[in-house]
Amino acid sequence: QFHTHTPSEHKVAGRHFDMEMHFVHSAEVDGVTKLAVVACFYEKGDRSPTFIKQLMRQALPKASADAQALTPELDFRSIAQEVLVGTVPSKLEAANEFVPNFKNYFTYSGSLTTPPCTEGVKWVVLKNPVSIEEEDVAALKALEGKNNRPVQPLNGRVVQDVGGFAK
Repeated sequence: QFHTHTPSEHKVAGRHFDMEMHFVHSAEVDGVTKLAVVACFYEKGDRSPTFIKQLMRQALPKASADAQALTPELDFRSIAQEVLVGTVPSKLEAANEFVPNFKNYFTYSGSLTTPPCTEGVKWVVLKNPVSIEEEDVAALKALEGKNNRPVQPLNGRVVQDVGGFAK
C-alpha cells in the first residue's frame, strides 16, 4: 500500500519537502504482524516520475471505491527504481557526490502517522528527494488538501543515519 502527504511529514535539517510518499509493508512473523514504512520525499522540479504521471493523469480520473482497480496500471519495478535511487542532481559537481537512496537513508522505530498510530513500525526515510512537477503536487493538494501529521518529538527514539550525507 502507498499513500501521499503534502507537505512531508518528516523534516530534514528543519525543512519540509513538497510531498512525501509512504510505501507501507506488512509481514506475519511468528504470528505477529510487523510493519515497515519506506518514506520518499518529493520536491518540485522539471519532471515527474512515470508512475506519478500514470497515477495522477490516468489512474485517478478512473478511480472508484475499489483501490485494486488502480494496481494493474502501475509498473512497480519503475516505481522501485525511481524511489530507491532518487533524482540525480543536474550539476556535475553535486552528481559526483551523489549517493543513491538504497545506501543513503535514516531509520528508526516509530509509529504509524495515522490513527491508531500503532507503535513498533520500522521506518526507512530516504534522503534524496525525487523530482515532481508543480502540476502533480497541486493536483494532490486539490484532492487531499494539507494532510501531514505535525512533526512529533523523538521521545527517546534513536534515528540512525545510514550511508552518505543528507541533501
